[in-house]
Amino acid sequence: MTINDIKSFINGIIGSVIASIIYVVIIENLIKYYKRKISNWKLKKIIGLNISINNKLHIIIPELSLSPNVTTNQFPFQNIIGTNVMSSSLTSKNDFLAAKFIQDSISFSIQQGSTIVTDNEIYPNSNFSFISIGGTNYYSNYVFQLQNYNLYKIQNGAITNPITNTSFNINNTYDYFFISKFKHQNSQNIFILILGLGATGTTAGGYYFATKWKDLVKRFSDNSFGILF
Repeated sequence: MTINDIKSFINGIIGSVIASIIYVVIIENLIKYYKRKISNWKLKKIIGLNISINNKLHIIIPELSLSPNVTTNQFPFQNIIGTNVMSSSLTSKNDFLAAKFIQDSISFSIQQGSTIVTDNEIYPNSNFSFISIGGTNYYSNYVFQLQNYNLYKIQNGAITNPITNTSFNINNTYDYFFISKFKHQNSQNIFILILGLGATGTTAGGYYFATKWKDLVKRFSDNSFGILF
C-alpha cells in the first residue's frame, strides 16, 4: 500500500465521518421541526387560530389601581430593598406566575410567539383569541357576559356553575380554580379563562394548564369545556 493509498483511505474515513455527522444533524433537525409542527397543531386545537394582535398569543393579567381614598403621594408600595415607591397601579405576583408558567410551557409549540400583557394595555379590543388570568380581569368578565356562555364563572366571591346551579367557596382547607374554554359563535375567537378564588388557586390553575394542556387537547379536542379543581 502506497502513501497515496493511505491518504485516500484516511480521507475516505474522514469524509464518511463528516457525512454521518451532517446526516445526523439533518435528521435531528427534521425530527425537531416535525415535533414542533405537531405540537403547534395540537396547541391551536385549544387556543384557536385567530391570535391576530401583532400575530402573538396574548396572555392577559389584570392591572390593579389604587382605591380612590389612597393618594400616590403616600408611597403605598415598597420594592425588594425596602424603598418606598410611588405608583398608582400594580399587578399580582400570582397572576404573573400563572401567565409565566403558560408562556414558558408553550414557547416551543407556538410559532407565532406569545406575550404577557395587562387588560388595561389592550382594552377595549376583544376581537382576538386570548388566555385571561384572574377573576378581576376585564377580559374574564367580558366573557362572563357573552351570550351562550354557560360555563364556570365567579359571582359574589364564589365559583358557580349555571348548569348544575352549584357553587364553591374558598375556606381554610380548600382553594379552587377553574379552566374554561369558550368559542365565540360569531367570530370563532377562542377565550380561555383560568381563575382561582384565592391567589394560590390562580397560580395552580396556570401551572395545571401549562403542564396539562396536551391532555386537555386529547380530552376535549377543539370543543368548549369547563373543569373545576
